[in-house]
Amino acid sequence: MSVKILLKRSDVAGKIPQTTDLDIGEIAINLADKLIYTKRINPDTSQEEIITIGGGGGTDVDCDFVSHLFTATAGQTTFTISGGYEPNDIAVFVNGIKQVNGEDVDVSSGTDIVFSQGLNDGDKVEAITNACTGTGVSIVTGEVFDKISYVASGGETTVTVDHIQNYVDVIKNGVTLELNEDYTSDGSQITFTNALAANDRIIIYVWKRVVLDGIEAPQNPRVTKFVSNNYTANAGELVTCLQGNITITLPDSPNDGAEVVVMDATGNAQTNNITIQPSGTNTINNGDTSLICDVNNFDIRIVYYQGDWKLGGLA
Repeated sequence: MSVKILLKRSDVAGKIPQTTDLDIGEIAINLADKLIYTKRINPDTSQEEIITIGGGGGTDVDCDFVSHLFTATAGQTTFTISGGYEPNDIAVFVNGIKQVNGEDVDVSSGTDIVFSQGLNDGDKVEAITNACTGTGVSIVTGEVFDKISYVASGGETTVTVDHIQNYVDVIKNGVTLELNEDYTSDGSQITFTNALAANDRIIIYVWKRVVLDGIEAPQNPRVTKFVSNNYTANAGELVTCLQGNITITLPDSPNDGAEVVVMDATGNAQTNNITIQPSGTNTINNGDTSLICDVNNFDIRIVYYQGDWKLGGLA
């Protein structure tokens, strides 16, 4: 029986996934730009990065994506991938839950995937591999983070971890938690809304910096503001626009590396444009006085550097 695979995709020109959007080997497609993206570990820096494969400009790339399906027997740990795979460049799911490469499953051999614990009888295993050949691979962006794993003993509500306040991603048992709903962050510890259960598996990504045209800035602003009228943003805010025909004014005289993310939450920016403008003598997008956003469902990161707000890619 054939298996239909729907990859992450966007029809918004210029939208580039961040490393938090993809797992190692996972694929995303920008239909407007005719580009394919994936995430890998840079062999020189050992850091995660997004690379783009193919697209215009004379590149010639051929990619095949294959889903390998298995049904586990009780205690089974090893599954053989027909045709093999690129080591560490594979996405593995058990009963629809993405497994963490290197923790839940070993994907280093290129032929077998080996789970750290035996599976239950009847568990559904899916391994998605990709094989791309051709030219045109280039680094889009790089990020630096610390990854902290924690297994709960049960009953605790806090985990102590040094970090920049709100610049963390927290995953519990494979599910990404929502900041200020499922947990809070104060720079020294993560506080969970509900006490953890015994053997809850917690992964915390502590974001350190993102490099953009020589600018270093924290990643993933998490202070969310919902706005329906004209609004002056603060550095580090995610401004969620609930209405169009409004203007978002960027902070005046921020520090280099300050960033703001603006997004269209209602999906009507094409009809009701959202304007982003700098304040004071600052400019945006290398000298412009305003930026008109007219693409439905856009979300864009803007980074300040020496008087100009630079477009840092889609958030």
